[in-house]
Amino acid sequence: MPMEFSGTGNITKDITYNDKTYQANTKVDSKVKLDRFDIGLYGNLPFVKTATAGILDPELGVDVRVINFKGSITGTEKNTGLTETASKSATVPIPLLYAGLGVNIPQSPIPISLVGELRGISYSKAKYYDYSVELKVTPVKPLYISAGYRYEKLKIDTISDLYTNITVKGAFFTVGAKF
Repeated sequence: MPMEFSGTGNITKDITYNDKTYQANTKVDSKVKLDRFDIGLYGNLPFVKTATAGILDPELGVDVRVINFKGSITGTEKNTGLTETASKSATVPIPLLYAGLGVNIPQSPIPISLVGELRGISYSKAKYYDYSVELKVTPVKPLYISAGYRYEKLKIDTISDLYTNITVKGAFFTVGAKF
């Protein structure tokens, strides 16, 4: 899932990014690009699916979200007074716990389900969670298409001088395969 953000604004205090210090009360331009991949291992709870005649389909598992991050800041560097750009990039794997619940629409000519998913982790002063609700149509197994809404939150307080509070939310469309 690709994501891109950019913005321009005045900073109210000096900030340091990738060994460059940007001067307070000046304009900075920032760009962030995140490419995100999920690799997961999920298992169904078959007794629930059997007991509900296939209508409820709960899953539990683990997920590794791999985030490829690229970010840059352009602004007035405090020490030189020149306009300079600093960039950083990293690839970060994040282990997550997973829970999902599918509600299959009975007697539909093609498989249709309403699916809710929750992924998350909390460690020390860091929290990351992601939940979504989607309508999923399976025209040909194992392929599916879906549309839904996602809410994602990353909060880090004082881990290696890193502070962040990011929220990403909105509608999405997916094409995938489920084995």
